[in-house]
Amino acid sequence: MNKYINLLIISLFFTGGLFAQQANNGNATPDFFKDPKKFFCWNGPLSSSYKNPKKHISDVPLIHYYDEKKGAARIICKPNYGFDKWKIIIRQNKSREQQKVKEIATNKNEQKNFTVYAFFMEHKYLVDPTEKPNFPNEKEMDFPAPIHVYKKEGEKWKHLTKLNIKDWSAFSDLQMKYLEL
Repeated sequence: MNKYINLLIISLFFTGGLFAQQANNGNATPDFFKDPKKFFCWNGPLSSSYKNPKKHISDVPLIHYYDEKKGAARIICKPNYGFDKWKIIIRQNKSREQQKVKEIATNKNEQKNFTVYAFFMEHKYLVDPTEKPNFPNEKEMDFPAPIHVYKKEGEKWKHLTKLNIKDWSAFSDLQMKYLEL
């Protein structure tokens, strides 16, 4: 009888731990790089808002993730070797710019050269787009809303924090903050 009670207690701890992990993240953590059909890659500028001292980085590897059931994320990739070297690499590969950024998402060896952050908004906070979407039936981010911040660590995405972001300016400042870490 004690054997069955011990098994029951162990299984309750296990399922409780899984439930707590999902509750902490809002949902199970999406694997932003699992399905290339769910992301769009480019190299572009990133700036802080006008509310803070203006900071600007001209060439940042960026990825837009969208899952119609889970939500949307802006993914920024910070080169561990610095943005100046990334700028040189991207200028040498101007015709393959999107492909170079996509390699970060699809090549685990390439990921080791970057610190990757995802800023995720759950689907229930997304709205119909004002412009043509990148993906069929895509919704776009709308504020105010909670943003989950993740960091890519090896094979997993580590949930760092959940913040209530009030507008696009605060969202810009949040992304820039993580690029400066």
